[in-house]
Amino acid sequence: MSDWRVPGFTSTGSKRPDALFGAAAPDEVEGLPTRMTRAAGCRVWDAQGREYLDYVMALGAVALGYGHPAVNRAAEQAIATGVAGPLPPVLEEELAEALAARIPWLERVRFLKTGAEAVAAAVRLARVATGRERVLGCGYHGWLDWCQGGEGCRRRPGRSTEKFRSTTSTGRAA
Repeated sequence: MSDWRVPGFTSTGSKRPDALFGAAAPDEVEGLPTRMTRAAGCRVWDAQGREYLDYVMALGAVALGYGHPAVNRAAEQAIATGVAGPLPPVLEEELAEALAARIPWLERVRFLKTGAEAVAAAVRLARVATGRERVLGCGYHGWLDWCQGGEGCRRRPGRSTEKFRSTTSTGRAA
C-alpha cells in the first residue's frame, strides 16, 4: 500500500523509515521495513513477515517491551473500569500521592495526555519561572509549532528555539 494519502501514517515524522534506517540506495527501497504487523517483547515483524530486534523500542516509550503481560493486564483493567471519562479518575490522585511520597521535593503533579503536551507545558513553566524566552532543543519534542518551525508554523516575535545535536562521550554526533 502506498502512503501517499497519509505520509508516515500515525507518525509525526520520527518513525519514518529513512529517519530510523537512513536513506536507502535506489535498489534497496524494497528491502527496508516500512510498516509492522505485530510486536512482542523486543521484537517486531514487518509486512513481509521479517523479524527484527527493535533497539529503538518505540522511540524509548516501551521500556518493558511490547505486549508485556503486566502492562496488558493493567490496561485491560483500566479499559474495563472506564478510566477515561469526564472527571479525573481516582487512580490519578493515588499515583500523585505515591509519587509525592517517593520524591520528597515534588511540590505538584500534573498528568498530561501526550508527550508534546508535556513538553509544551514544561517550556511554558520554564519561561514563566525564568523570565527567558529562548529554548534549547535537541532531538524530537513533538509536533507543535514552537519546536518544529518550517513552512506553516507561525512564530511569535521574540521567541525562538535553538536546535543542537547531542554528542556521545567521544564527542561524535549521536
